[in-house]
Amino acid sequence: MNIDVIRPASRLNSSSPVKITAVYYDKEKLYVGFASGDFSIYDVDIITESDQRKAPSITSFKSLTDIRTYFMDTKSSNFHHDMTFPNVNGDSTPVSRIEIVSNNSSTNRIIFAITNNDIIRIFEKIGNHLNLIQVMDETKAYHELLVYEVNGKKHMTVGVKKKLIIFEMVYKTRNLFRFNKISEQSLKERVKAISCMNLQLGLHLIIGLSNDFLLVDVNDDFRITGLFPENSDNNEMYYYFNHSTFSYFGLSSSGPSIRILKANEDEYCLIKDNQIIILSSKDSAISVKESNVKLSASPVFLSFIYPSYLLVVYNKKVEIIDLESGELVQKIHHQINSNSIPVFVNDAFIFLGANTDLIQFNILNFQQQIDQYLRFGFGDDRRNSKKDPKTDLALVGLQRALKFVEKIDEEDEFFGGSRVGKEKKKQLMLRDLNKQRAFILFERYGKYHESLIEICSDWLVSYKDVLDLFPDFLKREFYDRSNATIANEALKNTRNVVKKITLDELQQSKLNALTTADSATEVENDRSSKATLTSRMPSTIFGQTKSQNLRKFGKAINNLIIYLTDQRRIHLAFLNDEGFFWKGINITPVDLYDFITPELMTSSLNQIAIEIDTCLFLCYFYCKPMLLGPLLRLPNNCCDASIVNQCLLSNHDSDNNFLKELLDFYFGRKLHKEALEMLYKLAHEDNDNEALESGGISHLTIQYLQKLGNIELGLVFEHSKWLLTDPDQDPMLNGKLIFMNETYECESYDNFKVLEYFVEVICSEELAVEYLEWIIFESDFNDQPNKQHIMPKFHTKLCLMYLNILKEMDRNDAGFETSEPYQKLYKFLQTTSLYEPWTVLKHIPTNEVKLLRFTIFIYKRLGEHDKAIDVLYGQLDDLDSAIKYCSDIYTENNKDLGTKLLHKLLEDLLMNYTENTDSISKLLKSQGSKMDTLRVLTSLPPSFPVRKLDRFLSNQYRMSKKTLVDSRLASQLYKVGNIKLQHELLMRSNKSYTIESSKKLCPICKKRLGYSVFTVRNDQIVHYACYQTEVGN
Repeated sequence: MNIDVIRPASRLNSSSPVKITAVYYDKEKLYVGFASGDFSIYDVDIITESDQRKAPSITSFKSLTDIRTYFMDTKSSNFHHDMTFPNVNGDSTPVSRIEIVSNNSSTNRIIFAITNNDIIRIFEKIGNHLNLIQVMDETKAYHELLVYEVNGKKHMTVGVKKKLIIFEMVYKTRNLFRFNKISEQSLKERVKAISCMNLQLGLHLIIGLSNDFLLVDVNDDFRITGLFPENSDNNEMYYYFNHSTFSYFGLSSSGPSIRILKANEDEYCLIKDNQIIILSSKDSAISVKESNVKLSASPVFLSFIYPSYLLVVYNKKVEIIDLESGELVQKIHHQINSNSIPVFVNDAFIFLGANTDLIQFNILNFQQQIDQYLRFGFGDDRRNSKKDPKTDLALVGLQRALKFVEKIDEEDEFFGGSRVGKEKKKQLMLRDLNKQRAFILFERYGKYHESLIEICSDWLVSYKDVLDLFPDFLKREFYDRSNATIANEALKNTRNVVKKITLDELQQSKLNALTTADSATEVENDRSSKATLTSRMPSTIFGQTKSQNLRKFGKAINNLIIYLTDQRRIHLAFLNDEGFFWKGINITPVDLYDFITPELMTSSLNQIAIEIDTCLFLCYFYCKPMLLGPLLRLPNNCCDASIVNQCLLSNHDSDNNFLKELLDFYFGRKLHKEALEMLYKLAHEDNDNEALESGGISHLTIQYLQKLGNIELGLVFEHSKWLLTDPDQDPMLNGKLIFMNETYECESYDNFKVLEYFVEVICSEELAVEYLEWIIFESDFNDQPNKQHIMPKFHTKLCLMYLNILKEMDRNDAGFETSEPYQKLYKFLQTTSLYEPWTVLKHIPTNEVKLLRFTIFIYKRLGEHDKAIDVLYGQLDDLDSAIKYCSDIYTENNKDLGTKLLHKLLEDLLMNYTENTDSISKLLKSQGSKMDTLRVLTSLPPSFPVRKLDRFLSNQYRMSKKTLVDSRLASQLYKVGNIKLQHELLMRSNKSYTIESSKKLCPICKKRLGYSVFTVRNDQIVHYACYQTEVGN
């Protein structure tokens, strides 16, 4: 694959028979040396590609004669003679080399190093005068020189035979200077080449000898070391390079041709005749590798053309070679046929001496070279021919364009003039090239994974560009009927089989697969498919092609899903205003989506999120319906709700899971009203699907309502009404499932609103009672601190509702007191104390005897025990219950109150003792032990039958006697304990410890005891504080 890297620009005819031997260009000045020793200066007009007429491709010229003809067609040359200095060497020897040491445009002073084949001379040009400043006699018979700058000073390093001489430019006065020798070192071989290398430790020189390479540290007294140290990993490569077989054919009597060529910032070419190795100095670690460039012979001249080409000048041709791949890019034949061709190369021009002529070539700018690569392979009409991607000219051109752009330094002005910065501009340009490459791989060769994942996903290709590779029914716009347009003609002409797939074909393929699966087992399907293939071999190829295209479509969709998932991750970072770094640069939404503006950033990003998620949904829906759930349940999914509803609801007959997935989607997007309205509509319309009959819809509705919290309580009320009121529904079961479950959402409801809803909207006291019973007996509200303060209200409300139910019942019924409401209220009042007693008491009618028994528990809670006794005995005539009530009070650690109530009950009985003799006897027999005997006997009338007191008196006598015996036994035990305590006291008092004086030492702290508090430890007197400290430790 050849392109034009250089094109002819102009030609200089010196009008002299003398051969051009040296050329140098600087600051629009061309300096030419001749074989006669003359030195001429020309002004050069810069001619760009846009200024001159379109030049034909230089590869169309076969010889120098043709090129000259082309140059002669130029109406006017852009070279203008300025001045000539004759015989600058003084001996009419040819000018072999021109170097500018210093060019100060402000003072119009230029310092040259002009050489012949023997010696270097230093000249100074001021105005129209060229003055010889210094003849450097030490450089006689030199081979190579290099001018460079070190710490602001000009240095010149010259290789003279087997010596390396370093000169420094020193100013004696403001205008007088000389090159003084500062170092001279002898080497083992002749110096062939010199170049500079910037390492982390500073500037170094690479010296090429006949059979070796050296490294000179200019900052360390020009210390010389081997470029390839012993035991280095690079020795094997260098040994191969150094011991290659060369044949010189008598062209050089001084050994092989050695060149050192700087390629990129940290790469150098070491060239020995026609062999090249690449030297890398990245991170100051020197490494070498074999070059892919294979030179056909030892060249006359070599130079690097930024960013990736090697210019090779032979005696009869010029070649431009890709340095990385070694492939020939451009070739020019000429008939100069000389082993000494003067050439000067910079980033824009090439000047080449052709005997008495000097020809100029322009190096095409980077964009022109890239455009040439991109034109390869396009416009090829052989669309039906199968190609190998490796030989596809379009792909090869794109690959070379990619490598070309990668080689350009990101700080180059080629990437300038953009709002995004140079580094980002380079990456975005690479992205655009990779996008073209991915689309070719996708459309022509079906490389879906490579194109979508390895390229589009990695290089952040816009989703809009990727979706253009797929059918329209995967796009959101397809479902907007006002914008639904399909370019049928464009589909016919495209090579992309994936885009040609229609929705009908896809659905038909699903139906065929379903029919086959329903009619046979897997083994039978396998056998039948083989038999079908065998029987249909002669049939139409059209069906086979369609089947293959559908399989390709499936593979493409699988990779599209991965691509879109990655796009969701990137887009989520944009929506959250998070920085997204890619390949070392910060990417903004505008970099990915060039159709959005900063003013509409937020709304545009939201729309893009909807398009990406909707496309992802459609991919799953049509190709992987089993995976719809995880996508639709994502909390941050942005699928278009209308499209999701349209697709899932219209196909729920074929897949019952679609409706559940749709509900999950609605819930995740908080579209609760839409979901519940849809369920209501499905429940009340005719449906042939058994799974979607009213019962199934009811279950789905209940499940959805169970997931709604207190914020959506109004929606719960609105859409649970039909479940609690329809005749076909079980209101009690549905009410329990919705409002009485153990979910967090249910416990978060406003309980009073729910209760009010049951009573006033649903008009169901049964549900209200069931709800209150669930709150009090089944829920864990009692354990929740934020609910405890409202529990008395629930208890009170339940009591009142029980009473209302009882009031509506027939109280004359024999089973009234055994009815469930009566028993529930009786047990509730008996066991709880959280209700509001006065409120409940106020609602119990005093004229209803069968309801009066409930007041007993209220009076007891209020402490009105006398009233409770009055109700039990006075109104209900229930002596046994009255006696039990008094006994319960007595046994509840309140004996005085219990005794008082028993005496009150006795007094009430004595008010009509003649009729209550048996009752009084019964009371005294069962509870006499809890009463005051003297007070009982005093209160009884004299005429009370003594025989009725027989049991009472006998019990009292036994209890008194038992009390007397117990008191005597306790007295004796006290005496025994007292004697034992006195004995122990006497024994302890007999035991004593003597302190001889206050100077006695404490065994613990070794200090005097003094007069502090003492204690005894192991029969020794110690300080009490010391003892406590010891015990504590």
